[in-house]
Amino acid sequence: MKFRCVCLIGLLMLIAGSAHGRVLQQFTDRTLPASLTLPTAGIFLHSDTLRLNGRLLSRSIDYTIDLQSRYLNLSQIRLNTGDTLVVSYHEVPPWAASVY
Repeated sequence: MKFRCVCLIGLLMLIAGSAHGRVLQQFTDRTLPASLTLPTAGIFLHSDTLRLNGRLLSRSIDYTIDLQSRYLNLSQIRLNTGDTLVVSYHEVPPWAASVY
């Protein structure tokens, strides 16, 4: 059952990726908020990626995310002058949001 669920999620991500693709948001040291609500109907599980100056950050250590509310807590991240944070994720398409 777990394998079927993972396959279904992967298929949904593939379909959504072709229609919506990966969403990217970039922040610099002066524009990084302590929290962020992502402007989308939903986010696919484990599709979020945060990179600080190209270094991959760890979910639950460097940041937390609530997929249902689309809320990212960024308070653990400290930026220095010249640093760049890139947030990327796959959004759930509106037609699948009610079942995902």
